[in-house]
Amino acid sequence: MTPELRNLPHIASLAFNEPLLLEPAYARVFFCALAGQLGITRLTDTVSGTTLGAEQMAEPLMLFGNEEAGPRPARSYQVMNGIAVLPGCRDPGQ
Repeated sequence: MTPELRNLPHIASLAFNEPLLLEPAYARVFFCALAGQLGITRLTDTVSGTTLGAEQMAEPLMLFGNEEAGPRPARSYQVMNGIAVLPGCRDPGQ
């Protein structure tokens, strides 16, 4: 991903210390990924009291693989000008 698309301070300012309506498993993966990019070594879930160290934060991310491991599998959708075109969607220009 290009650096201009990865404005991590901006993403962090939108995500941290803000009320977010996220499914708990999604939130864990999102914050573990963001923490890894920002060099954060520990996350605490204030609701459950669970604290994740660096090793535990890496576990949810293993489900998604490594970007540098090689080509990604084929997508079930097209990408046109950086926008996903999903099957079954009508072209708004028609």
